[in-house]
Amino acid sequence: MEFLVIDNIETFKKYRQFKSLKDFNNNIEHWLIEYKQHFTTSERIALKCLIRYVAKVPGISTAKINTILAAIDDKANGYGINRATFKRMLCKAKKIGLLTVKETVRSNMSQSNK
Repeated sequence: MEFLVIDNIETFKKYRQFKSLKDFNNNIEHWLIEYKQHFTTSERIALKCLIRYVAKVPGISTAKINTILAAIDDKANGYGINRATFKRMLCKAKKIGLLTVKETVRSNMSQSNK
């Protein structure tokens, strides 16, 4: 398994597949229409929140799952989704080719938070 060292977000630019944020957003819009039925309502909420964390490098998110879950919880006034739902969404999205996940480590090679 390949581990990526987290230095800064710029490190991940070589993995991007989109020319711009507009290009990313257009693709996401089409994918959501095509694959919406594969996800439950809670999983779609998780996916849409993950999508909001990709603006700096279009299509790349380095946000921790707990950060995303906290954002969902805040927006839903304490009625967020659980980690298992988020992980299920990731598995489904990977299976249909919507996203890929790369494991990361810190620059001192210690494991980063998930």
